[in-house]
Amino acid sequence: MKIFEITKVPHTSTTLMSVITVCIVILVLFFLVTMFTSYKNTKLIFTNDGIEIKSFMYGTKLSFSDIDIKNVKAVNMDDEGIYMTLRTNGIGLPNAKIGWFSYGSTKYKLYVTDKTSVVLIPVKKGYTILFSSPDAKKIVEEIKKE
Repeated sequence: MKIFEITKVPHTSTTLMSVITVCIVILVLFFLVTMFTSYKNTKLIFTNDGIEIKSFMYGTKLSFSDIDIKNVKAVNMDDEGIYMTLRTNGIGLPNAKIGWFSYGSTKYKLYVTDKTSVVLIPVKKGYTILFSSPDAKKIVEEIKKE
């Protein structure tokens, strides 16, 4: 009986596969850390001339002139019938949606962890920001003062 072995894989191939594997693991860890920390550190801040939403990956700065102030309101997304059907760029976990989404032809930039207490901020540039906060009504009052 004769036994033949396959030709040994060149050393460069195993090294390349190791490097690719390590890069993939690092990327997966980065995205997991990003997902779980992004919503925890998101804040809406009033500046002298507008609002700023600080978030790990999807921050936003708007002047008050960019906001359709008369249509800003506090909403319950379920009551208003606002459901996200497509995530175009963002994080979409069951209880945390951060980034760009759409519903029908409407574009949304979401910072939502609780759909029952959300500030709806229409932006004159053709999209709407949804920011959940237990202080949604106070945020609306502050925006409407401008």
